[in-house]
Amino acid sequence: MIFDKGELRLIAEHIASLFQPGRRPTMPATYGTLEVGDLNAWELPTVDLLLEEGRRTLDAINGRFENLRNRSQYLIGVLLVTITAAVGMLDLIVEGPAAFLVWALGITSFGLALIIAFAAFAATAELGSVDPVLFSREKPDNHLDAARSLARAYTKAVMRTTTALHVRFTLYRDAAWFFVVGVVFIAVAWGLGHAAR
Repeated sequence: MIFDKGELRLIAEHIASLFQPGRRPTMPATYGTLEVGDLNAWELPTVDLLLEEGRRTLDAINGRFENLRNRSQYLIGVLLVTITAAVGMLDLIVEGPAAFLVWALGITSFGLALIIAFAAFAATAELGSVDPVLFSREKPDNHLDAARSLARAYTKAVMRTTTALHVRFTLYRDAAWFFVVGVVFIAVAWGLGHAAR
């Protein structure tokens, strides 16, 4: 199978979240059962290194996430133009029932690509972040404890945002796959129609 059950469920839940504001789609466990490591034995220089890496990684992942959203937006535009062109040229492309059936499969594939791309662009995403207001409410015993707590928060934020990025990439990839399949169907329909003339 091209899609497994988990991927089909992922797509369905993100599409459903478009029609139910506030609904949070179930997210896969990107890291499996892996938990944030125990930093209690870490000294301050090592914790500071983790903090710096956590900030840099979180910024990079957020940038890649926005890039995927932008690419999904461009794909939506391309799909709208392609669907309009394919429908507008129906008389030129299709000649006979076989060509029409293949053309209809192509339009269906474009429609699936469009809704999945829209889900990749607009569905609710749970990104990780470190909230300074909430962090200021903590009462660490010393500077090292505060740094460890902040390092844990950044690590959890990276885990959550990485999962969101992987989900968006899966949606974008699947939308692009349906787009390519639609193009193939429309080309075949045009070939069948041309041969029937």
